[in-house]
Amino acid sequence: MRRTLLLSGFLLSLLIPISGITEDEDTPAPNGDACRAEIDKALAKELRIYRTVLFGRKRAVDTPIGEVRYDKDGGAFYKTAANKWISSTEEYDYTYSNYDMDRNAEVDSVPVDQGGADLSPDALPRRGILDTKRTMTSELIPYLTQAFRAFNCRVDMVCNRVEQSTDQAGGTESKELSIRVSGCIHVDTEEWNSIPACHFAGYEGGSYQDVANTLPYCQQVSGGLIQRENDLLKMLVEYDAAYRSLLQFAGVFDEFLQEFRWTITGSIRTAASVIGSLGRIPCFVSSCDEYPPSSYSIDTY
Repeated sequence: MRRTLLLSGFLLSLLIPISGITEDEDTPAPNGDACRAEIDKALAKELRIYRTVLFGRKRAVDTPIGEVRYDKDGGAFYKTAANKWISSTEEYDYTYSNYDMDRNAEVDSVPVDQGGADLSPDALPRRGILDTKRTMTSELIPYLTQAFRAFNCRVDMVCNRVEQSTDQAGGTESKELSIRVSGCIHVDTEEWNSIPACHFAGYEGGSYQDVANTLPYCQQVSGGLIQRENDLLKMLVEYDAAYRSLLQFAGVFDEFLQEFRWTITGSIRTAASVIGSLGRIPCFVSSCDEYPPSSYSIDTY
């Protein structure tokens, strides 16, 4: 009888959920550190998308060894051989070929039909704004400005997503959100659902301190990111303008030298041949025979 009771108690303990285990083991419980980590991850992805718009994206087969790319799950992959990409994190222990890297590369968090960038495999290679040829830098300014403004909107949208997530309750299950930022497009996609690690409302392990630290953190980090990218964009425009001006000057000067070389060389050769022929011209002036006089001598003086 005692053995039967012990066995029944053991089986009953297996059915009772142990406290501290969440519904989804892959999703961390709501807390300040996990929420800030998700903020950094979201901002880093928007930064990569923004720089892809500026510099473009080549096919994986055309990239040099040492290139780093991210897949759709956020894993970083490093190209070590002509057709081999290895994971740089412990969570991903598999490799990609060039074809797999193109097919699994991260895409924009905003769909193309809602204003996002087309980074699908069929759109590769994608030429960046700064890759535009046969144009002046001043003609690229409107596109660069619009790209930076869109990046600014994305950063504000991330903080708006975090703010709405802190008001959500319900554990680790992501909930649908409607992102609304003044002056920016409205986004209603699964990619912009709530962040479970930031669900502080109604969670016993959460605190007002987590909320108070999370929202200013997003604003502070996003503000520093925008300021840094603004300075980098100024430097890029200055470099691009100098580089394109140098190419234009080099092209014009090279064409000038080609034309100048044949013109000057031909003129010098013609002048030399004419000067050499002057000795054969007969002299019909009387002074040619009278000067210098035959009696001329240095002793005369």
